[in-house]
Amino acid sequence: VETSLKEYEAVLHANILIKEANNLYNEGKFADALAKYRESLVIHPNTEVENFTKHIETNIKSADVVSKTVPSE
Repeated sequence: VETSLKEYEAVLHANILIKEANNLYNEGKFADALAKYRESLVIHPNTEVENFTKHIETNIKSADVVSKTVPSE
């Protein structure tokens, strides 16, 4: 029972962080969102979140390359 309770609390805490990360992502704050998603993964592993963090990392790198190659006006 104690193990189940700890698991439940970990999932709840991770879900709170995921919701915060989702809000940051929707605001376009991708690096901050990525940090929150990673924080949630430390608390409770989640394959879907792990895959999404890889997606964000790829997009941040792509956006970083674009911002360095496209002159700003």
